[in-house]
Amino acid sequence: MLRGGDFGTATFAPPLIVAFAICHFTGLFDDFHELRARWKLLLQSLAAIILVVAGFRFRMIPLPGNLVDLGYLSYPLSFLWIVGVSNAINMIDGMDGLAGGLVAIAAFTYGIVYTSVGNSAAAITAFILAGAVLGFLFHNYPPAKIFMGDSGSLFLGIAIATLPLLGRGAYSESSGLFVGITLVLIPVFDVFAAILRRLRRGVSVMSPDKEHLHHKVMSLGFEQRTVLLMIYAVDLLLSCLVLSGLILPYRIFFSLLVLSWFITVLSFIWLHFATNPEQRHDDYCAKKNSGPKRKGAEDKP
Repeated sequence: MLRGGDFGTATFAPPLIVAFAICHFTGLFDDFHELRARWKLLLQSLAAIILVVAGFRFRMIPLPGNLVDLGYLSYPLSFLWIVGVSNAINMIDGMDGLAGGLVAIAAFTYGIVYTSVGNSAAAITAFILAGAVLGFLFHNYPPAKIFMGDSGSLFLGIAIATLPLLGRGAYSESSGLFVGITLVLIPVFDVFAAILRRLRRGVSVMSPDKEHLHHKVMSLGFEQRTVLLMIYAVDLLLSCLVLSGLILPYRIFFSLLVLSWFITVLSFIWLHFATNPEQRHDDYCAKKNSGPKRKGAEDKP
């Protein structure tokens, strides 16, 4: 494995603080005075630009037997990563304990990874984030006594998006883009599914609905705590897979990562067809009845 160097805390702390503050206060304002989605996205984009310009970027992508230098593509890719993950954590925060639990697992995993590659500053940052979220979860786990709100979910979103960007020295195969995707695989695929679902229905991609991952699993008859534990268990498996990269040859590790993405896609597809059959039937009938009819054709149930 290549070793990742420490990010310079004195130099890079100010942009981190500014970007995190923008996301936190954006969410805080939205908690008390509803903020339009376009303004939230604009402010998230501003925070992402600050981080990318400050040097928090993916510079290389490792493929088996080859290390691809991103060059100028590192800027838009890192920007999309930060904005995308921030929104994914924000959008999956629809059940007490869910977003916080996923962030805690990912942050603790990053802490172990950065410790193993000798990046002590990034490791301490990750462990502090994990510890803070775990303390919050004691009161946010159902039945919740306190709630995260957008101020918390937007902050945690940009924090977990930034963690894989803290390696400032030589590239580390154990903490790059593919590892980052795997550690946020559940919220990322959930937001992809939500975007596709809303585009198909012709509504805004920022409009709320009750067909996120946790809603679908609950519709199968599971209680809220059971759903949380099930999602935690899957996320812990993904975390263990990431940690296996510390000892496995990269070719095998990369194959396992791709396999986990494929299995996750299949799981989301299965959930789509296994849940809400009445809603899908209604959508199909509405679409069929609103479309052009052939001459002489009769309506069918």
